[in-house]
Amino acid sequence: MAERGGSVVIRPFPSTCEVCGSTVGLINSSFGALCSTHYEEAKERVKTEYKGEPEQYGSEPICPYCGHKYSDAWELGLGDEEEDEAECGLCESAFKVTAHWSIDYSTRRMEVGSS
Repeated sequence: MAERGGSVVIRPFPSTCEVCGSTVGLINSSFGALCSTHYEEAKERVKTEYKGEPEQYGSEPICPYCGHKYSDAWELGLGDEEEDEAECGLCESAFKVTAHWSIDYSTRRMEVGSS
């Protein structure tokens, strides 16, 4: 759905695969509307085209198979553990996520005469 001028426009679900035109086993995904065969091909293609390192480190989780970034780590549905397993929402590969915690401190001078 998209809003336009205060009204809601409902876009219909595509009825055919964007690649072959099939109407069987249609999947609406981040790759578009694809039949199950082309959906599986798209997942494999994104994994084979990704040239990143098999281990990623940064300020946000990154799928080590396809490079999909999670700006909101809560999307992965991680538990309270330091290390957890996740499934990529794009290529559906399972991978481990480790949370690294750091603590920063700040200090400031106290004003004379205050407690």
